[in-house]
Amino acid sequence: MCMVTGGEKRPEVQCIGWKFGFVKPPGAICPDDWAYRFPRTNTTILYYWSASLCGIKPIGTDPATDFAMHLDRPPVFLRQFLHQFDVLVLNTGHHWNKGKLRANRCRWVMHVNGNPIQDGKLAEIGNAKNSPFIVLSDGSTHK
Repeated sequence: MCMVTGGEKRPEVQCIGWKFGFVKPPGAICPDDWAYRFPRTNTTILYYWSASLCGIKPIGTDPATDFAMHLDRPPVFLRQFLHQFDVLVLNTGHHWNKGKLRANRCRWVMHVNGNPIQDGKLAEIGNAKNSPFIVLSDGSTHK
């Protein structure tokens, strides 16, 4: 926010994170995600952090179940709010990080078109990142 406001408090800037379900966790100084509205320029700047940029769903009901990591489906947050954005900038570096797969004890199984990826080479997250998936504003996908 400092880059936008020059580090100065601006009374006209509106905190609208609540419109996107952003709440401050108990004991936190500020929410993990935020959204600010700049009425003078008709601009909203939103910051949303996600461990992945795709839909994650449990494969079964057992608490120890694996999770389908749908590479061709946006996460719930994007599906819900994408139609409200004119411009979307994504930082995908953390999405392709192998560390998160290790941290989740490899319980995320990559899927495309609703099915687990069978291609052994594509199933490696480093190779999957070069696969062309386009997510349209209505949440549908095109490959």
